[in-house]
Formats: sequence, structure tokens, C-alpha cells
Amino acid sequence: MRILQFILLFFLTLETYPKKNILFIAVDDLKPSIGIYGDSFAKTPNIDKLAALGTTFTNAHVQQAICAPSRVSLLTGLRPDLTEVWDLETQMRDKNPSIITLPQYYKENGYKSVGMGKIFDNRSVDKGLDKPSWSSPFIRVNVDHPIHGNTITGFQSPENKKVLSEIREKAIADGIPNRGMWEYLRSKHKPSTESFDISDEGYFDGAMTLKAVNQINKLAEGDDPFFLAVGFQKPHLPFVAPKRYWDMYERENIELAKYQKWARGTVKLSYNNNGEMRSYTDIPDSFEDNGLINPEKQKELIHGYYACVSYIDAQVGKIIEAVKENGLLENTTIILWGDHGWHLGDHGQWAKHSNFEQATRSPLIIVDPKTKKNNFNSSPTEFIDVFPTLVELSELKNPDNLQGKSLVPILTGKSKKVKDYAVSQYPRGKAMGYALRNERYRYVAWYKNRNSIKEQDIIIKELYDYKNDPEETVNMVGIERELAEEFQLSLNKFFDQQSLEKKIFKASQITQNSSIGNNLNTFSNSVNLLKNPGFEDGTKGWNKGKECPIYSVNNNARSGDSALMFEGTRCGIFQNVNGLKPNTTYKVSVFIKSENNEAALLKVRFYGDKDITRRYSKSQYGELTATFKTGPDNTSARIALLKYAEGAKGRTWFDDLSVTEVGAKSEISNNRERINPKLSSKNLLSNSGFENGTKGWNKGKGCPIYSVNNNARSGESALMFEGTRCGVFQNLNGLKPNTTYKVTAYIKSENNEAASLKIRFYGDKDITRRYSKSQYGEVTATFKTGPDNTSARIALLKYADGAIGRTWFDDISVIEIGKQLVSEDKSIGNILSEKNYNNFYFGATISASQLGTDTEKILINNFNMTVPENAAKQARIRPDPNTWNWRQIDAIIDMAKKNNLLVRLHGPISPQASHWAKNDKRKPEELDKIMTEFLTAQCKRFNGHPNIQWMDVVNETVTRSGDWFGPKIGVSEWENPWTIIGSDVDMNRTPLYISKSFEIASKHAPDISLVYNQHGGMEELMWEKVKETIIYLRDKGHRVDGIGWQAHLSNNTKYGEREIRYLSDLIDWSHQNNLDFHVTEIDYKIYGQITDRKQDLQAKTYSDILKVLMSKRDNGLVTFNTWGVVDRVGPHTDKSRFIFDLAGNPKPAYFALKKVLNDNNTSDLNFTEL
Repeated sequence: MRILQFILLFFLTLETYPKKNILFIAVDDLKPSIGIYGDSFAKTPNIDKLAALGTTFTNAHVQQAICAPSRVSLLTGLRPDLTEVWDLETQMRDKNPSIITLPQYYKENGYKSVGMGKIFDNRSVDKGLDKPSWSSPFIRVNVDHPIHGNTITGFQSPENKKVLSEIREKAIADGIPNRGMWEYLRSKHKPSTESFDISDEGYFDGAMTLKAVNQINKLAEGDDPFFLAVGFQKPHLPFVAPKRYWDMYERENIELAKYQKWARGTVKLSYNNNGEMRSYTDIPDSFEDNGLINPEKQKELIHGYYACVSYIDAQVGKIIEAVKENGLLENTTIILWGDHGWHLGDHGQWAKHSNFEQATRSPLIIVDPKTKKNNFNSSPTEFIDVFPTLVELSELKNPDNLQGKSLVPILTGKSKKVKDYAVSQYPRGKAMGYALRNERYRYVAWYKNRNSIKEQDIIIKELYDYKNDPEETVNMVGIERELAEEFQLSLNKFFDQQSLEKKIFKASQITQNSSIGNNLNTFSNSVNLLKNPGFEDGTKGWNKGKECPIYSVNNNARSGDSALMFEGTRCGIFQNVNGLKPNTTYKVSVFIKSENNEAALLKVRFYGDKDITRRYSKSQYGELTATFKTGPDNTSARIALLKYAEGAKGRTWFDDLSVTEVGAKSEISNNRERINPKLSSKNLLSNSGFENGTKGWNKGKGCPIYSVNNNARSGESALMFEGTRCGVFQNLNGLKPNTTYKVTAYIKSENNEAASLKIRFYGDKDITRRYSKSQYGEVTATFKTGPDNTSARIALLKYADGAIGRTWFDDISVIEIGKQLVSEDKSIGNILSEKNYNNFYFGATISASQLGTDTEKILINNFNMTVPENAAKQARIRPDPNTWNWRQIDAIIDMAKKNNLLVRLHGPISPQASHWAKNDKRKPEELDKIMTEFLTAQCKRFNGHPNIQWMDVVNETVTRSGDWFGPKIGVSEWENPWTIIGSDVDMNRTPLYISKSFEIASKHAPDISLVYNQHGGMEELMWEKVKETIIYLRDKGHRVDGIGWQAHLSNNTKYGEREIRYLSDLIDWSHQNNLDFHVTEIDYKIYGQITDRKQDLQAKTYSDILKVLMSKRDNGLVTFNTWGVVDRVGPHTDKSRFIFDLAGNPKPAYFALKKVLNDNNTSDLNFTEL
């Protein structure tokens, strides 16, 4: 008989990507008020130091000087005319469903893409802040200052908080709902500045910096390259910063803008109305008769702007220091940019919203370890150049359709410029102004209609010479006519090129009623095309004007709970409806009522014809309707609600708006069919045998890749990699959510050099399979799409270091595989019912997310007990001091009760504690109180429940070497805070939390069997410590009813005679001491390619352990619980470890366990090597 020995568990080595990281720093409203840009007044030492490491672009310009369009352009490499994001309301992916963003592109190329702060403007993307862009959910930041708490609408000073609190109390009394409270408060009290003596983390940007530093520390520990996007909110209004940054500047030394008039030869169209600045409640009274803000207030505003810049500079310094401390500086590309400039009084302008220099020019600093240092460049550059620049620095292939140009030639010193001019644009109503900026001049042409680029449609032209007139005091277009004409010719050529680019780009986008679309209302029938038409969700989806107060209120609704209310006059709100059909008639309807018979308006605009206006002025709700027909080239319209009655002071309410297509037939069923395609067993890949070259596959930039006519497994062709660092991939679209697919590839490789099949972006963790033999062999993997996923990427890779041989791939396939649920009459559950074993229970763990799925059905049919997956732990139930969340565990227990399953509560006191309970350096007394409150509440809640039989009171207390368990190094979310409570004075210095936990459970859970649960293998030192601890607990008078073993096994762990015998002896010791024995968690990982041999070994290991348990049940109770039902992906459920596969099909392990239970024969138990 061969003796089995344990070997150390090791992880399968994934291919590594020697790629540079990207640190992407965005700063809201930052103009070049930075020392490195020549601003001697600014105090920005950290940004200056950063710039010295790379290139400072001194003539960089945004595509449109307003947040959402500018950010969308930079993050997609496309101008606003292609994205059609010109405002703060259009959703980027509504217009461009298949658009690829910069972080998304990095994510799809193997980077961990992480975002926090303001990256996209939240009004232009989904609630996940563009979920496709990020590898993990966008990191949210909350301010929770230890002394001053959270901000109220961004303010911290006691004076502002007092005012805002009083307003909030009145708002609640007036029926303002919580969802509209933020807007209501800001409409009543929104000062433009605040200086308060508080630490940096008292405001959003300081709190976010802590998160950013923590994230850098975590990312540095990982193997994957990262794209970390950090977005600061300041120096956006209000100018709010800790007092010490205000103290860095003397207000009397502040200089006002030299030229505060309109440029000579210009018209109103070129200027904004300072609407953003006027929205701050202390600003309107600051304007003087000359139309300018008074000098004292100007100085305060400029002071605030610079204070905010210095505040951000300090935060940037902390982030760069974290990069250095983690040794990442030499392998990280860093970019810092502001999303546009900012007027500080020049031309009488404040904020952005123009085509002038102060609005379009913004800082752009790029640092890369392989490019020049202390480099300055004054050539015209654009923010759309960032995407191709970073991609080239990362040695990736540029995606199609980018409009920018790589700046790498400038960064490396090979060239001083890559283009002749930068192009910016800005809309004013129907008009659109385009600006060209070269090294010296700015030329602007305003077109009367944004859909027209004909010269005869130009309203006005502007030309400024920055060499002789840096303040833009004179429009020189009438003086330098030839120069203006040259610029106009350049602009015409630009339009010609962009028209071609737009056609190509739009052809690449999938329309909204394609299989990827998820909005059945867009191309519609009688469905209402407006978002939030009854204002049940506040004013979300609507754009408000700047004048009278506008609220969503809970009284005076015509239907539902809410209505829109205007208070006074000069009010306006609108919504743009996109995705309409050309030459199609639509009906608009709204219900209105108004105090004092004051007239309100419904207005329809920008649909392809003259504006339509309807009026209503009665005090009872009445319906107002209008019909409009879109023009031949129009696919959108604007629906506006207005009130401009002179002298009006009353309130007006609007409710139940709708826009519906007139006379259209329903297409919902057709769209549903397209959204849920019926997939068969056919191969879903195109050109799967490479008979058509590499068509349909995307190639990387590495080794040579060919479709060859020799070495084909079937047909005439195969794919060949020559050397290493190779990759091809194909994206599969139109898959079904929550559906399992099987991928197969045939591979052979010279010199036994490993090649890989990889599956990505299907809704869970990447799956990798390897093959390295010189004859064709089959490589397979299965994956299950996520609940919201309809696509996946199939990649073929070779990254073996030093490899020089050839590798061939052929006959790649992806097919949908169906469910094969084990029928009830053949299930293990049926056997358990028939045999009715005494002293034995057979269970599996289930998560709350699996309730209501096929996994629940499998559980019910095959097991007679269950364990809520981590749902009893403190981190789940009490995630913060003010929250008790019992929903997950209650749902699982309700399911168990309904289906007559017994329940074991797993690990209420375990290393998985809530962050708030461990990260604040709490004192022993505080931790003791937290633990006592939590465990007492759980015991009282579940004691006496007829289905709850056991509780793992403590979990993972002793290491394999017999020491007390402490923090898991490198796994901060599993740190064990409870040891801080202290130790007893016994021989083993037993941690007090262990005895305290059993004391509480003994007192408050008298009807539940209490288990001491332990992870690991059959290490003697560990189990002897557990035995001693149980005896110690009983000597103190605490009840301990059972021992639990978490058995985490794998094909890298041998399990033989010594381990089986030790397990047998451990069970005997338990029963001799009146202790039940539970296998609380058992799983068996299969590392490497899943083969029949490995699955047989998995099955034998499971069945041998079950045989040991079954042989002991006459002496006492035993239970067997698998730590999961079906295979999944992810760090705790991957590697085919359970007894049902991804599709719910039974595996060999299932049938092996079934045979043991059915035969009840343990006589063949042997210790043959597994």
C-alpha cells in the first residue's frame, strides 16, 4: 500500500504581461494656473515636480469647453460631432452603443481598469459611471470626517451647515422628497466659496485621495497591469477648500483680469451669460450696473480658485508619492489633464462655455519612463490625441476610427509637432462655433445651424493674434482678411475629412434596435419616449434653466406620487428625445395647472421645422397636446415646459408628460426576439478554422501570425504563431445572459512551448487553459455569461518566455450547452429520503444570489441541509455601524424552511469582519462591545427556529502550525480584529474573543448546536491546539457541541493513509468527547486542464472522505457539506471544485457520492494513492 503525503498547494501561473501601468489624473475646471505653465502666483509644487519628469503641452485644447462633451471626446478619441454629445444631457452610449472608451480598451487588453471621482460627467453615462469601462464597480467616495462628519451639498463650515439644515427641515415639511432634496437645498443656499479650518479629507477630493492611495497599494500587489483613473472635483465651483490653502495667498496681491470687455468687432453670440456663476446664491447681488462682478467679489473668487488649485496639487503629491513608495514610477505612464479652461473675469466672463483661449486651453502633462524629461511643447495639440498617445506608449494596437494623433513623436523628441492646428467647438442655441488654434492665431467661425457647414451659413468670424494681443481685445478678421480666408479653407478641409470619418464611424455603431440594444422604447410604438415623464424620479433626465425655483414635489400630483412645480416666473425645463424616425409624426401630451391663472407653455423644438407652442393657464389640471413631424434628416426633438408670464408669482404644476409615435405598429415582440436570440448547437465563431485567413479575428502586435495551408487539423488551413508574445481574439456578441457555453480549440506546439486559450469579458473572472504538446490536442473550457452579459471574448495566446518555435491552432468552436438537471427520482435527495440515515446529513452551501435559479433546484433535489454562503458573517449583516442587513440570510433560511432543509449558520465570529469594526484602530473595549452586540443579536434572532440546527460560532482560529490565527498577509479584507480584545492567562494564552463568543452563544442560543470550526488539512499541531481549546472552553462552563473541518483540497494535494487515519481518529476523539463531527466545507480544485483522470481523482477523494464519515455515524452525528452546489468562476468557486458543472450537469464526483450513499458500503475504503 503506497502512503499518500501532503504537498504544498500552488497556484497555476498565468501568463504575464510586461506592460506599463497607466495613472490617469483628471482635474475638473483646471486651467493652466500652474507654476510650470508660467503662473508665478500659483503654488503648485507637486504638479510642477511631476511635469519635470515628462512633457508639458502648453498649447493643448479641449474639443468643447464644457464637462461632458470634453470628457467624452478625450475618453473616446472622437470629436463631439461624431459622438453627438454636445450638452450635459445626452447619454454617450444612447447615441453610440458600440463606442470604445479609453479605460474600456485597456480593460479589454488585459489591464485592471479602476475608476474613482469625476472621470466621465455622470450626466453622459449610466449609473455605473459607464460600467463597460471598468473591471470592477466604479469606486464611490463618501466624506466622513472624524470630527465634522459628512458635507451638506459639499459644505463643511458650521455656518453653512446650520443654514442648510434649517432649509432641509422646512423642505421636509413642504413635501420635498429625499431624491430632490439636494437640488432643493442648492437652489436656496449655494455660496460660491467656503474657507474652513479642516483636514484635507474633510472635503471630497481629500477623501478620494485616501481611496486612491489605498487602491495604488492594492494594485501594486497584483500581477496585472492597471489603468487607474482618479478624477478630482476641484477647482470646480463652489470654491471650497481647507483654510490652509486659502492662507497660501494674500488677497490684496491678487490681480484682476486686465481686459473685462467684449473684444472689438464681436457680437453676443461669442459670449456666455455667466449662467453657471449666477446660479450661486451670493453672486447675483455682486453684479454692478456695468454688468461686471464687483472687484472685491472678483478677488474672493480668484482667491478661491487658486486655493482649490493648491488643494488639488497637494492631493496629486500624495498620489505620486504612493506610486513612488510602491516602486511603480519606472513602470507607469502618468497623465494629468484638466477638462477645459476657466474664465476668471476676462471679457467679463466666468466659468467656461466659450471658444476663447481661457475656456479651450487646458493643462496636459504626460510622464512616461521612456520619454524625455523637462520637455515643453508649444505646438497645437488636442485632447482627442490622448487616446492614441497612451495606446502607443503601452505598445497596443490603436482601435479603429480614432480622430486624434499620437503625441509620442513629441514625447520622444523625434518631432516638434504632429498637426497644424487644434479644433474646438461650442454650441449656442441652434448655432455652432468652430475654432482653429495654431501656434499664434485663433480663428472662429459661427454657423447659424449646427447641422450646416456651408460658408454662406456663417454668422460671424473671429481672428485673434496672441503674439500681439494675448487678451483678445480686437477681432482682426476684417484687418487680416487673407489670413482669415486661409483659416477658412483649412476649416473647410477639416469638415470634408470629418464628414468622411463620421460616415465610417456611424457605420461601425450598432443601432439601438439591434440585438445589443436594451431600450425597447427608442424605436417605438405607443410607448412613451420620455424619461421620467411623471417626475417620480425627481428631475432626473430633464435639464433645468437658471431662473425661478423648480422642484419635484409630493403634493399636487395628477397621478403617482410626484409632480413638477415652478415657483414664480422665468422658469424652464426640457428633455431631448433621441432615436426618433425621420418623416414621422409624434404626439406630445402634458397635464398642467397654475395658480392665479398664470400661463404656462409646452414647446416643441429642433425637430426639423418651426417651433410649436401651446399655452395653458387654468387652476385645475387640463391636458395640453401638440403633434409634430420630424424632418427628413431629423431623429430628435426637444420637449420644453416654460413659464414666462410677466410679474407671475404663483406656482404651476406639470405631470404625466408623454411623447408617442402616431399610428405605428408594435415592434416590441420583434425586438425581444432580437435581444434574446435562439442559439443552437452550431459554432458561434466566424472563420473558426481559419479557412478565410484571419478574417474575423483581431491580431496583437507581437510575433508573426499567419493562416497557413500546412499542419491543418482539418480542412486546408490552420493559424500559426511563430515565436512568442502572440495573440488573436474574436468578440462574440448576441449571447444569452445566464447561459453556459463550451469553448473548444485544437492546439499543437513545437518544443513543447505552452499556448493558451483564454475567455474574457463574459461577466466573471478570466478563464485560461494551456496546452504544450507537439501533437494536436483538444483544449476545452466552459463559461457562463453574467445576468447582464451578452458577449464574450475568445483569445488564443502564446507568451512563453524565450519561445522560438511554431504553434498551430485549428477548429475553434463556441457552442451553447443546455441544462441537464438530475431528475428528482435519480437524485441523491431521493436516496437520502429512502435510506433515512440516522446521525447523518448531506448538505451544500448556497448564496443569496443563487436563490430562484437552477442552483436552488439542484440543492433542493439532492441535499437535506444547507449553509448560507458567508451570509451569517459580521461583514455581511452589519456592514456599517448604523446598518443591520439580514435580508440575505433571511432569504436563504426562508427557502430552507419552505423545502424542509436543515441549516447550519457559518462563521458569525470570523476574520471576515466589517471594515468599520477593524480599520479605526479601535480599543479592546470597543471591539468587545461590537462583537457582543453582533453575536447576541444573531443568536436571539435565530434561536428556536425549527430549521436552524447548528452554528459555527468561531471560524479559522488556529494556523496549520498551531499558532493563533491573525491577519492574513496581503488580504486586508480578511484581517482578524478580534484578537485585539486580548488573551486569557491560560497555558495557551487563548484569545478572549473565542471564550466570549461561546459564552454569548451558550446563553442566547440554547436550542442551537454550537460548533468550533477549523480550516486546513490534517495537521496534527493545529488539531491538538483545537482539542485543547475545546477542553479549555468546557472547563470555563461554556457549551461546545461539535467540531467542524473546512476541507479545501486539490489535485495538487495528495490525500493518503496518514491523513485518512488521522481524520478517522479525529472523528473518534470527537464522539468520545460527546462532540458531533462536521465536514463544514469541502471542495476539490482541479488545477490545469480538466481531464477525465483529474475528475476521477476528484470523485475518489470526495467519496473516500464520505466513506470515513459514514463508517462513524453509529458512534455520533456526522455531516458532509460541499462549499457550493455548481461550479462557478471567481477566487472562491473556480477550478471545477464542486460536484455539478457550470451548466448544472452532474460530474463524476456526484455519481461517486451517490454510489456511497446508495450502497452504504464502506468496506472498500482503502488508502491507495489518489
